[in-house]
Amino acid sequence: MCGRYAQGRAIPELLARYARLGVSLVASEQALHAGFNIAPGSSAAVVFLEGGNGFLGPMRWGLVPHWTKSIEALKSKPINARSETASSGAMFRDAFRSRRCLVPASGFFEWQGAKPPKQPWFIHVRDRETLSFAGLWSRWKDAANGTELSTFAILTTEANATVKPIHDRMPCILRSEEEEEWMDAATAPDRCTALLRPYPSGETVVYAVSKSINKPGGGGPELLAPLSENPGSLLC
Repeated sequence: MCGRYAQGRAIPELLARYARLGVSLVASEQALHAGFNIAPGSSAAVVFLEGGNGFLGPMRWGLVPHWTKSIEALKSKPINARSETASSGAMFRDAFRSRRCLVPASGFFEWQGAKPPKQPWFIHVRDRETLSFAGLWSRWKDAANGTELSTFAILTTEANATVKPIHDRMPCILRSEEEEEWMDAATAPDRCTALLRPYPSGETVVYAVSKSINKPGGGGPELLAPLSENPGSLLC
């Protein structure tokens, strides 16, 4: 599961990070500000393809399928999709087929403990570079007034050995050389599924952070500060 994550880079940095994919910005930088405590329902930066072109734009976290008649009638707006079943499940299969995206992140949070307040942990890749979660996106249009809403979900897989002591699931993290292939609508579904695997344990860093992260929204890079010394340096 992934229920909270951080994306600490400024928009120019993200555009440079995904420049080889030819992405252009489709919103103001103010609409895509960095977030160190991104929670379900929040707007966040997503890299996606449409009409053969690549874009970086804001989407709301919590998938609303394009075929939904009414958001109010929708029982759930899933923030995660299990990689093992996403290609066949009714909620995700259309997006899995043609609307795959990248969700830029600095890392994600998980909680450990039998009862609240549980201990939060931050998980990131060892080189501290911006990583890409494999995601699915959809654009819903209100038939009554024409209003459009773009949303996304993050795919998850079995946790690697580093994360498993904390949680049995983790986001699917793509290697940079796999990102274009993942988003390409021409990539075969079986190949897409093969890309959705646990990130290598030896390249994953986990450390405890302050319980300040427990309150959704707000906060800066101090939320990523370790409670004790660790081999990684604080993202700033």
